[in-house]
Amino acid sequence: MVIRSCLAIVFDGSFYKAILECHNGKDYSVASVILGSSEPKTSLILKLVNNDYQRFHFHHVTDKTIKISKHVNPKRAQRLANKVMKHQGISTKAQSTLQKQFE
Repeated sequence: MVIRSCLAIVFDGSFYKAILECHNGKDYSVASVILGSSEPKTSLILKLVNNDYQRFHFHHVTDKTIKISKHVNPKRAQRLANKVMKHQGISTKAQSTLQKQFE
């Protein structure tokens, strides 16, 4: 089984948020934690992931689309990550799942 997760730090106008997305086989889960009004430092993010993981309250959704992942060259992965960072904040899927959880 492959578990993929993605952590995004987003500024929503007044607060910084940490949004964690996890893909676990057929399940998709997303969680959000408010970090504060000042820009978070790397040490705070590492502490959040390593020690304060229980602060995340995951909202689980069954993912009906099955994606086949293949090996990507590390240089290409870095180029794709830079491209995504320039054009897109957090994924639309994460935003919609958090909105459903809020409702």
